[in-house]
Amino acid sequence: MKNFKDYAFYILRRVKRNFVYQKTKMKAHIRNPKLIALIPTLSPLVSKNSPQYIVSLTSYKGRLTGTAPYAIISILNQSVKPDKVVLWVGHQDKENIPQVLNDLMQKGLEIRFCDDVKAYTKLIYSLERFPADYIITADDDIYYPQNWFEKIVDEHKKNPTKIICHRAHAIRVDANYSLLPYNKWDGFINPHEVVHRPQSIFPEGVGGILYPPNALHKDVTNKEIFMKLSPHNDDIWYWAMAVINQEYFCNDSPYVVIENGYSEVQGIDPDYETGEYGLWQYNILQNKNDEQFKAVITYYPKIMESLQKIEPDCENYWRNLRIALTYNW
Repeated sequence: MKNFKDYAFYILRRVKRNFVYQKTKMKAHIRNPKLIALIPTLSPLVSKNSPQYIVSLTSYKGRLTGTAPYAIISILNQSVKPDKVVLWVGHQDKENIPQVLNDLMQKGLEIRFCDDVKAYTKLIYSLERFPADYIITADDDIYYPQNWFEKIVDEHKKNPTKIICHRAHAIRVDANYSLLPYNKWDGFINPHEVVHRPQSIFPEGVGGILYPPNALHKDVTNKEIFMKLSPHNDDIWYWAMAVINQEYFCNDSPYVVIENGYSEVQGIDPDYETGEYGLWQYNILQNKNDEQFKAVITYYPKIMESLQKIEPDCENYWRNLRIALTYNW
């Protein structure tokens, strides 16, 4: 029965994504010059002497002509606009840049070429190139609503030293403070769910994450280490780099989750079984996330200090959780 439910869920998700993709295409008409003309040109959100807000993403192969233009247009059309939108593209895809992306460069999009390191490409090069700025990650196959960036900025102003995320899960540990399987964690938590300890927050990059300068450990851009420990899930790596960077966070939780944030992402890629969605199936359905978590924690045992601050999985804990969610405490 469980397999049947998983399969049914998969089919429904795929149908929904295909519907959203076709609907977005009909609305966007991205090859229409009149639409491009309507997109506002980016201007500095803050003074040039202040840290800038930079949205950073990557794309490759067919996505450059498929989903990336739609995602980027949704970012350029935000109610509050970032200072920059930077698209990192592997050298091997230099000839695959479509005209629509070249047109969007007139609106403030920057396209930079680099060595391709899979999903890591969307952040590590921006961390190296813009070390004093606020970097906000985004995906190339997600439609971001108009207040997506505004909510990030508002929360950042309240918590200027924290990593801000729209979408996060709650880590669960056993009595020995070892991670329970990823599939048993709580998904899409909100700040009002007070029974979750701050240290249990695990953000997902697909919803967008803001990283202040120096918020991540110095190893964050070490390709040799992250490709060895967590080659298929950059979220695990960035979580670890924040957790072990306790000098910056003064032994507090690195993260803040936006209240009623953008947790239910709207994908625009109908090919659910390929690309990043194929990677999602690899990490989740084949339990590869658990293997990568184990490798990272083994390499950085300091992570255990944070895990020991999480309430262990027990009957009373989950009873309190159900009560809290029922009464919206």
